[in-house]
Amino acid sequence: MFFGYLLLFSGCATANDPAETAEKERLQLVIVSGNGQQGVGGRALAERLIVQAKDLLGNPLPGLGLSFQVVEGGGSVPDGQSPLTGAGGEAAVGWVIGSGYNGIEVKVRSDDYRAAPVYFWAEGENSSGVHVTRTIASFRRVAGVLYEITFHGNYGRESMAAAETDEPPDESSSGESGSYHCSLFSVFGLPGECRLGRSFDNPSGWKCLTLLTRVRPNDGYASIAPMRMRDIGFAPGTDFDVLSFNAKRRLLDAVRFPPDGVNEAGLVMGLANVTAQPYVPDPVKTTIHFCLWVRKVLDECRTVDEAIALTGRYNIQSSGSTLDVHAMVADASGQSAILEPAQGEMKVIRGQGPFQVMTNSPVYGVPLQAQLNQCSRFRFIHETLDAAGGAVGAEGCWDILRRVGNVWTEWSAVYGISARNAVLAIDFAFEPLYVFPI
Repeated sequence: MFFGYLLLFSGCATANDPAETAEKERLQLVIVSGNGQQGVGGRALAERLIVQAKDLLGNPLPGLGLSFQVVEGGGSVPDGQSPLTGAGGEAAVGWVIGSGYNGIEVKVRSDDYRAAPVYFWAEGENSSGVHVTRTIASFRRVAGVLYEITFHGNYGRESMAAAETDEPPDESSSGESGSYHCSLFSVFGLPGECRLGRSFDNPSGWKCLTLLTRVRPNDGYASIAPMRMRDIGFAPGTDFDVLSFNAKRRLLDAVRFPPDGVNEAGLVMGLANVTAQPYVPDPVKTTIHFCLWVRKVLDECRTVDEAIALTGRYNIQSSGSTLDVHAMVADASGQSAILEPAQGEMKVIRGQGPFQVMTNSPVYGVPLQAQLNQCSRFRFIHETLDAAGGAVGAEGCWDILRRVGNVWTEWSAVYGISARNAVLAIDFAFEPLYVFPI
């Protein structure tokens, strides 16, 4: 499986800004060998761990103190945790691992230098659950405010059970629905080119980091999904190089907060705020946060019908007796539906043609003319797609998204339902576009 992205525009810097790195001399740590081994708990791995320190021109740095700290698995470094680099800039240590997943973080000990840490990971004979170190090691800056992380290990649907009753961070609450302007549309008019377009709009004044999450459940479907890093406590300007390992553990919470995404079956789901509607939770059902709803659909469902059935098994977290989010789901067969609270329960509004549109206004039981009148974005998207008979390609989708977004749009996305990919534009800037295949 290819884990990467394609850049549809050249000239995009991926390094940190000079202002972020001016205080200390910048260098790089590189893993030479010893990563990704398998072993037995309580025993030393066959290969020693070797790290090289180099300056930004690639010259080795001898005599530099490194810190090898065990951060996962409870193992040990018998040779000592603080070796010096040799003439070739390399330092090596042995590693006695624990029986589960194991991790070591390597940092520079000198206050005169600055370098991003590197991570070694290893598997014991009883590895289970998410591999924390390997997952954190995959975290990287793609460009600007866009980051990416891949969840490794035995991620499974059962691992989300404990999160079902977790309270989301305050900022992920949908209580400011009046200041959101999200737009979604699905199109099926071109043979073999099913897509869902969406504009994820923050409230006025919010600028956030975006994290693209990659997940492959051991008992479900692989998926890619962006999320707003504000919802897990990371603000613009965060220096991830200097964060402690424990602080970086919050990155694992990202899996629970996707407002949209696509899975390998070609199922796409996206949320938008909606005028608060009556919603009465069923006391016999488990209540889940609305972003966890998206995660479960991406993990477990391959069709719109399966997403509808899963939704029926849960209450979606509400505020009192109302709920102010609705969702669009679409699949590779050309089916789509809007799931919306109304009359105290979750209603299903199935798409009846080659496209379907959803913004922040209710659609259940609302005549089409009233829908057109209550939201100018809905009217524009609907009239554009109707004129084309839903036969809109990628460029047509991007043209719509340029017209309906605003300066507070954190990301615009065109999900390739048929292609199984996500194409993102960040912060209402449509060059470059980032293509993330599954």
